[in-house]
Amino acid sequence: MVAPFFAVSAHADGALPKELTSACGDQVKGAKKAQLIGHHISEVVYQVWLPGGRAIASIVGGGPDDPCGGGPECKVFPVGRATSRLSGKLGANGASAKIFTLPAPTCDDDSCSTMLAMRPPDKEDQILDALRVPDNCTPMLSSVALIKGQDSIVLTCSMPAGAGDNELKMVLHVVDGHLMPLLTFEAGSTQLASPDEKASGACTIGPVGAVQVVKGALRVTRAPDGGQSTGDGKGPACKHQKAIVQDYTWDASQKQLVPAGNGTPTIKDTCDCKR
Repeated sequence: MVAPFFAVSAHADGALPKELTSACGDQVKGAKKAQLIGHHISEVVYQVWLPGGRAIASIVGGGPDDPCGGGPECKVFPVGRATSRLSGKLGANGASAKIFTLPAPTCDDDSCSTMLAMRPPDKEDQILDALRVPDNCTPMLSSVALIKGQDSIVLTCSMPAGAGDNELKMVLHVVDGHLMPLLTFEAGSTQLASPDEKASGACTIGPVGAVQVVKGALRVTRAPDGGQSTGDGKGPACKHQKAIVQDYTWDASQKQLVPAGNGTPTIKDTCDCKR
C-alpha cells in the first residue's frame, strides 16, 4: 500500500528542505532547487536540479514507519538513459504516461539500486512519481489491461543467483496520480543446462511466473513457498515445474486487488531449449 502523499512543492527560493539535505549531504551539494514528488511508506522521493543535471533522490528509513529503526539512507539517481521503458494508457484515469527505470550510478557492497519513475509523454522534466524497486534488479517492463480504460504496470526483476537467476514480479497501478504497488511475488528461477546436460537432451529450466488477464480477473502464476521445484512427471525436469495459480479482482472502492478464491497448485512446462 502507498502512504498518503505530501503536497508536491518546489523550493524555488534556493532553500532546500532539511529532510533532503540532512539525509543526502554532499550528494545534493549545489542543487538549485528540489521538488517533493512522492512518499511511499518509508520512502520519500524528491526531484533535484543538480549542477550536472536533474536527478531523483530517494530517502529510505529514519521515520516512524522504519521497521529497522535506523537513520535515513539516501541514494541519488541521475535522470539519464533509462534501462527499460514503457508507454501507454498508464496514467491517472487512463491518461498517457511514460514509465521508465533508472539505475544508480554506482553499486554499494554488491548491491545495485534501481528507480522506477513516471512522467507525462510530452514533458521530460516533469516527474510525476517515483519509487525504488528491489536491489540487484535487471528490469523489464510490460503492461496488462485489467481495469477498463487504464493499463497496469508489470515490472519483472531478474536477479543473479548461481548459474542462473531468480525472478520477482511487481504489479503496479497508478491510483490518484501516483504509483501504487498492488502485488509482489516470487516468479521462480532460471536453471541453465550445462553442456553435458544439453548433450543428453536436457533443456534450461525457465521461471514459472506469469501475469495475465483471464475472464476479467488478474491471473498470477508464482513459485510455491520455498521456491520453484520439480514435480512428478515423465520426461525432462523442465516439463513439470511446480507452480501456484491465483486469481485476483480489482476492488474499485478499496483501490486494490483482492484474491478470488484460493491459490491452486499446478504443473508448468518451462523448457527453454535455445539457451
